[in-house]
Amino acid sequence: TAGVVAAVLVALGFYLIASWLTQEPPNSSIPHWLRWEPPNYSRIEDGLYLGGSVPEPPPDTQAVLNLCEMPDPYQAAVHRWEPIPDAEPAPGLDWLRRQVEFIEDQRGAGRTIYVHCRSGVSRGGLVVVAYLMAQHGWSRDQALAFVRISRPMVRPNPGFMSRLQEWERSLK
Repeated sequence: TAGVVAAVLVALGFYLIASWLTQEPPNSSIPHWLRWEPPNYSRIEDGLYLGGSVPEPPPDTQAVLNLCEMPDPYQAAVHRWEPIPDAEPAPGLDWLRRQVEFIEDQRGAGRTIYVHCRSGVSRGGLVVVAYLMAQHGWSRDQALAFVRISRPMVRPNPGFMSRLQEWERSLK
């Protein structure tokens, strides 16, 4: 019985420590520069990252596709700024095709590319899902499911989802 009690106390201790470590203190009393936060980007495939605006893009990024309405300060060999609002109407198929071709060109040149919008949820999701559909012959839903394996929060807005359905038809 003493061994069981000790095991329970150890387990309880681990639980309490884990709970304490994962909670944000009230009013964030820890200075922001001491807090560790995971980067707001995800590796989708080798050489392809999707995310939000971050202080620095993923390591070894050589190309950036910025979909934000504001320019970013990232240093990369190739940088493209294609601002779109996260709202309807969705950009046209010609615009989407140009972004997909840009990603294809960068990956074909062996460059790691970071596709980003403000949060890495809707606009970036639109472009990366469209790229994967074209690259792998996947449906919209297959490509979206694949992206969500690495970045579960990806949720293109309804207008973008409709545009991806159009994109799927255009690829056939």
